[in-house]
Amino acid sequence: EYSRQSGVKLELPGSIGTTGAVKATREGAIALGLASRPLTPAEMSQGLKQIHYASIGLAVAVHPSVPDIDLDHRALVKIYAGGKTAWSNGAEIVALCMYEADSTNDILQKKVPGFSAALITALARNDWRTLYSDGAMLETLTKTPNAIGFIDAVALAENAGRVKALKFNGVELDFENLNSERYPLRKELFFIYRGNLSDEAQRFIDFCLSAAGRQIIIGQRAIPAPRKE
Repeated sequence: EYSRQSGVKLELPGSIGTTGAVKATREGAIALGLASRPLTPAEMSQGLKQIHYASIGLAVAVHPSVPDIDLDHRALVKIYAGGKTAWSNGAEIVALCMYEADSTNDILQKKVPGFSAALITALARNDWRTLYSDGAMLETLTKTPNAIGFIDAVALAENAGRVKALKFNGVELDFENLNSERYPLRKELFFIYRGNLSDEAQRFIDFCLSAAGRQIIIGQRAIPAPRKE
């Protein structure tokens, strides 16, 4: 929409993850990076800055073959620790996890009691269940019967019928529950940059934070960042 209104062409490469965005921004390869977690103090010490623009839900997602519709945090931990191995119909659970430093794991470790220890167990398996990009997670979920993993709300909506979200602790992932924080799993999204923003980059960010930009964010099932008065 910004390109349509301004005539400015935006280049959006394929996802390189937060880690890749931090590196590319630090090295000057891109003008703006996209991060799904706040910068660390070490990253800020390297001259990187951040602008919070949205929050988005993180779905506990499964292949459509899974008959279950709800999962509590204790069962989720058991799955990744190896203590729960079957769905309600007896089918063997295929647990997919992201690589250790991914922001998805950061959210789960903060919001799900016991998940940190379960993640260590899951990653120690050192097999194909460990994935290295959101795209790989989505593709594997859609192609693997009885699989469970994690994707964001946009990917969930765009792939309806190919993947489904479980309720988490009885709460459905929707805009109202995410906005009220009844649904606890959410990622915070940031623009990251180094040094001073160019006038062109600043105009784009101003649009994203404007009333029109905020409506686009809402239309993508995300929560705009609070406005700073």
